[in-house]
Amino acid sequence: CESFLVGSDQLFNADLYYKFGEMVTLDWVNDNHRKVAYAASFGHSVFWGKEDLRAKMAHDIQKFDAFSVREEDGVALAKREFGIDATHVLDPVFLCDKECYVELSKNATRKNDNPHIFAYILDANDENNKILELCSKKKNLEVELFSEMLFKPTEKKLELEQEKFTFELRQAKIEERLYSLINSEFIVADSFHGICFAIIFEILYLFLLYRVIYPYVYLINLFGYISLK
Repeated sequence: CESFLVGSDQLFNADLYYKFGEMVTLDWVNDNHRKVAYAASFGHSVFWGKEDLRAKMAHDIQKFDAFSVREEDGVALAKREFGIDATHVLDPVFLCDKECYVELSKNATRKNDNPHIFAYILDANDENNKILELCSKKKNLEVELFSEMLFKPTEKKLELEQEKFTFELRQAKIEERLYSLINSEFIVADSFHGICFAIIFEILYLFLLYRVIYPYVYLINLFGYISLK
């Protein structure tokens, strides 16, 4: 392999660095290979990690041949904290035509063609559950609820996740999730990429802003406005 590409999203978030196995800075790749990061995100407008982590990440990141960031102020952060010149680019979900996602969704093995609300909720809490119930009642629509994909889901894991929600939590592959989203009447989400796809497919949505706001500012800067709850 001649080149190694680190994908987008919050892979360079200091809080997640260790959870990802300390692999994202590619220090395990020989320096004679090409190293590239596309649409990286630090998760915040400032670096929250300790100085020893910042120094280690800077040492590794400076060996990248090309480094780009998703959020505009990530350019200044990359220069200030890591001493590199980063390029501001689009999140990759906006790079391809939406028909690519439609084609992928056709591979879904389970398809719900009934009018419904697509809900993608990462933070389960009482208020989010109440909002889903209200949306379902007001719009007279069933809710197809998804959350983060579980790694090697067991019955016990699924049971514990389901206890957090009042609606049935569906475990599904990417194709099924896309199909449900594309064919929904309304979207409720606290997920950055959930809202990205609502914008791509021009579906009305309710954005539950309980998670860290920083990634969502990207959408405001990109489109000039975004409706927030």
